[in-house]
Amino acid sequence: MTFDPDDDKVTAAFASLRADAAAQFPPPPVNELLGRAPAAKRRRRLVSLAAIAGACTAVTAGGFAVAQTIGPIAFGPEPSDNESASVEVATSDETPSFSIGDPASPHASGGEEPAEETEIPAETTLVITDPGEYGDACADVSLGLNVEDWTFTDETPWAIASGAGVGPVLGDVDGDGGDDVAAVLECRPEGTDDVFTVGVAAFSWNEDGTSLEQLGWVWEPKALTSTVAISSITDGVVTVDAVNPGHPDQTGSFQYVWNADTGSFAPVEHEAPTSPVPSESSSSPAPNETPTADESAAATASSGS
Repeated sequence: MTFDPDDDKVTAAFASLRADAAAQFPPPPVNELLGRAPAAKRRRRLVSLAAIAGACTAVTAGGFAVAQTIGPIAFGPEPSDNESASVEVATSDETPSFSIGDPASPHASGGEEPAEETEIPAETTLVITDPGEYGDACADVSLGLNVEDWTFTDETPWAIASGAGVGPVLGDVDGDGGDDVAAVLECRPEGTDDVFTVGVAAFSWNEDGTSLEQLGWVWEPKALTSTVAISSITDGVVTVDAVNPGHPDQTGSFQYVWNADTGSFAPVEHEAPTSPVPSESSSSPAPNETPTADESAAATASSGS
């Protein structure tokens, strides 16, 4: 391994430079160096806090400016000190429900409409207490009834005519606020093929809503060949379209209402239009007066002279 004499010269030159630098630039005392570091850190903290405070002030001022600009548009004018800022609204989660035969329920036809549709059981009992003039062959009876198709579930000569424009029709006929039933009853005597209309009967629900009991006959025929259809039940008035062969005055559209005093249905009386009474101003002028006998004689004498 060889040594270059120039290396020793370079090393000596750097050693002389370090010695001279230490003499020309003496290091500060240790206490001064220790005191400089916290002061620099404090200065950096103050600068950072000042920057954050300035940013927050700008954001807050901008927020107030935006709120003042859009506040009245978005939320309307602020209430005055004398005005109440709150309004109480009474609400109720309860919804009234009604059932057929409930006296508190509104009328099903005419009047107010119930909040919920009235529901009738799929099967019930129909009680016929008065067979009527043409229903003697069928007699009074209590029968199981399928309300979905208005057919009896028991063997019986009775039948309910059903179909569009025929019936049955639901509505309040006795004024108790519950739905009653008006139906066209037919009788089919046993051992015969005869079928004839007995009439239009109204039925109301008993107190516990388990059966339909006959209220009365709305309409009864004048002949075995008579036919009838129920048009409507409105405000307690039952409208029927009847055909009574041989009885033209009993053929057409008729209306009946329940009379609680007599316990039966009665025809609705329609007042006949009255003729207008002429007033004094429109009275005809009085006829010319007829001359008396004396006046006629005086006129004849004067004409002869």
